[in-house]
Amino acid sequence: MCKAWGSEAYRKLVALAHQVVGGIGFMEEYDLQLYFKHAKAAEQVLGDTDFHREWVAREMGM
Repeated sequence: MCKAWGSEAYRKLVALAHQVVGGIGFMEEYDLQLYFKHAKAAEQVLGDTDFHREWVAREMGM
């Protein structure tokens, strides 16, 4: 459940940061665009929130 929460929190935090700073977040002069890329890559490599929740439910026999 920690992995599911962490994945979701990271994605939401990056999305909120983009809303706060607007279009400037996608400019290459700032690191926010890198964090967005890292969040998307982490979901692909480590699994997204749904994957982790389904895995926990399967292990619990639900």
